[in-house]
Amino acid sequence: DYLEDFSKYYAKSFNNGSYKSARLHFFSEKTSHKTIDKFLFDGLEDKNITAWKDSYLGFIVIKPLAETFIGKTCLKPYPSFSNSYKKSYKKILTKDYTVDLFGIDLIVKSIAFQEKDTITSVSATTSLWSAFHALKWSDVKEVTSCSEILINAVNHVTDSKNNFPQNELTTKQILRAIDIEGLKHHDLKLDKMDYPLFHEVVKIHIDSGLPLIFGLEVESLKNEGNESNSGSHAVTILGYKDALSEEESPCIYIHDNRLGPYVRATYFPATRDEKKWGLKIQKKDVAGQWKDAHEVMYPRILISLTKQKVRLSHEMALNTMVLLTALFY
Repeated sequence: DYLEDFSKYYAKSFNNGSYKSARLHFFSEKTSHKTIDKFLFDGLEDKNITAWKDSYLGFIVIKPLAETFIGKTCLKPYPSFSNSYKKSYKKILTKDYTVDLFGIDLIVKSIAFQEKDTITSVSATTSLWSAFHALKWSDVKEVTSCSEILINAVNHVTDSKNNFPQNELTTKQILRAIDIEGLKHHDLKLDKMDYPLFHEVVKIHIDSGLPLIFGLEVESLKNEGNESNSGSHAVTILGYKDALSEEESPCIYIHDNRLGPYVRATYFPATRDEKKWGLKIQKKDVAGQWKDAHEVMYPRILISLTKQKVRLSHEMALNTMVLLTALFY
């Protein structure tokens, strides 16, 4: 992925750090070059290799950039997500990523994430890139690079000479990038949704193996709890969790290219008159406890991605089921 971006932009820029990236592999069990040598010399029939493969946590690609150097990242989700497909209240999208380490195949279940670098991969671009990875029929080795997605998004603008804007993409440009991929998009109307309905829409898509592009207005929270405007942003919705009690709030899981993969965003009723509801982002402390929210996000656009032959959005099926439920229950 980085080599594609390098050829489109960094090869022609000053002070480029090289086209070579590095990949860091992570394991839950202690490992070493000696361990890997043993597997290579003794052959892949070694009885210990299965346990070693099971300890694989994933990888991070490090790009040779001075800033925003986190490239393609596929890490095993938190243990609480294990067997999430067997839990009706909690689900995230994952796919198998197979990587090669000295001829040994390793597999991690995840959805690719990368940090935005403000040039070839603004936030909407990386959100699209992760969404394309998450589509259940896509080949993860054939997903278009961020630089290509960005070029596809802006190339319809009349007389445009700037293929790498540092501004965020417009909704029209996001939809253009989806069109170029041969996908059908459905622009879902957020003005008619309260957050229980929004959560239901998220569940319908995640249960169908479909990610969502979520455009937001982000506001950071100052120490005293007041809000300060931080601008527009785009994330990829890849999961959800229902509330198990009245004290809990449901939440969604997003790839946020500023914060990381599978970030938890919790609903809250908005205090601002012009906003019906929002989502708050929290971090954990060193003890694993949730800290107070450090920013809030207000919904702006919601876009689903499907195959071309899917002519209708989820709304007709959902409305039909609501009507049937009202009639018979």
